[in-house]
Amino acid sequence: MYSILAARTDFSIGESILSTEDLIQKAVDAGQRAVALTDTMSVTGMIDFTKRAKKAGLKPVIGTRLRLTDDPTWRPAKGEKKKHMPRSYFLTIYALKEAGMKAIFRLLTLANSDDRFYYEPKLGFDDLLNELRELDRGDVAIVLGDAHSVLEHPEHEKIVGDIRPLVEHFYAPLIPVNTPYYGRLNQIAIDLIEKGICAPIVVRPAFYGQGEADAQEIMTAIASNVKVSDPWFLSRFNRDLHVVSVRELVDHIKLAVEHLNKRGVANGGLHFKEGLINTGRLVAAVEYEWTKQQVSLPQMAPDEFKAVVEACKEGWTRRFKDKVFGHRPTDEELEKVYKPRLAYELSVLKRLNFSGYFLLVQDVVQFAKKNGILVGPGRGSVGGSLVAYLMGITECDPIRFGENGGEKLVHGSGGMELLRAV
Repeated sequence: MYSILAARTDFSIGESILSTEDLIQKAVDAGQRAVALTDTMSVTGMIDFTKRAKKAGLKPVIGTRLRLTDDPTWRPAKGEKKKHMPRSYFLTIYALKEAGMKAIFRLLTLANSDDRFYYEPKLGFDDLLNELRELDRGDVAIVLGDAHSVLEHPEHEKIVGDIRPLVEHFYAPLIPVNTPYYGRLNQIAIDLIEKGICAPIVVRPAFYGQGEADAQEIMTAIASNVKVSDPWFLSRFNRDLHVVSVRELVDHIKLAVEHLNKRGVANGGLHFKEGLINTGRLVAAVEYEWTKQQVSLPQMAPDEFKAVVEACKEGWTRRFKDKVFGHRPTDEELEKVYKPRLAYELSVLKRLNFSGYFLLVQDVVQFAKKNGILVGPGRGSVGGSLVAYLMGITECDPIRFGENGGEKLVHGSGGMELLRAV
């Protein structure tokens, strides 16, 4: 069963106008069982994409299209400009296991570092190889791109030869688009396939819905800060790079095979057939699926609630011993207003099990203050918490600076509701 493995969403800014919702719906309409997210140098859409795919009954596959260059740290020398930057080549890496997903995170982090980022995030071929050497061969799958593929590199055979021993699922793309450009890429891919270096896989890039090529071009022009009427704007020759149905795909494959026959490639049909089967094999190898992790905070004390109470007792003595900005609550205020308020807030903390969170924030704030790191007096509704004031998290006495003792509920730090006054 063919699966969509090369679609991009609008997180690939300037390339695609498909939202994750659009992509999922179009995959469902096309009768797919699995769909991949392969945005360029980004996995930002992963969470929304995964949730929508699962809800629609599709298997989500997470990948990213890596931008690779011979010199990822290039900066213009004297007399050089951006146009002299070494060109980029692309391949797509898919997370098969969690270790593979973490490797993608590391690669994208490196690509956005000060050394690598110049106008756009990028990586060197050695960056990719070094990461793959730390993985098991089955942690990721690699497809040698589609448009602007690594296959266009003058030394693509050496690059492919370096990657091959490190990856079990390693594919050369067969792209069912009937143009001389894609025909040449298919020819190069089949040469690698017939040498036994790569297995074939059918991928077809998708950037928009059917009939939306003009809208996509306008978005590309906006992202590039040019006009579509400018003579240097590169308009796409292909006007049908949308998510296709299986029937449409078959028609596109027939045309691509005919094109290969004209180039003297006799076995194009057989390779495309195997490439369709391999889309299912790649999807079947995917074990990784994003899931929301449980909140994981360190235990700040053997009895966290008791520790908060002790911190409040210490803070009570410290805060109310002397005047602060010329003011100290009266003993009557402390007894009739402050103590009931503190008792209420502590009861809420205990009921919601938020004691550890307050201790953690206290630790961070106190560390900052002791080490010369500027910390504000408390912003937003956290200033309404007497516990936070007594623990030294804020510098705002919520009773003194409250709204005449009002009776409003406010959302405190971490979403906890605290009584403004009683």
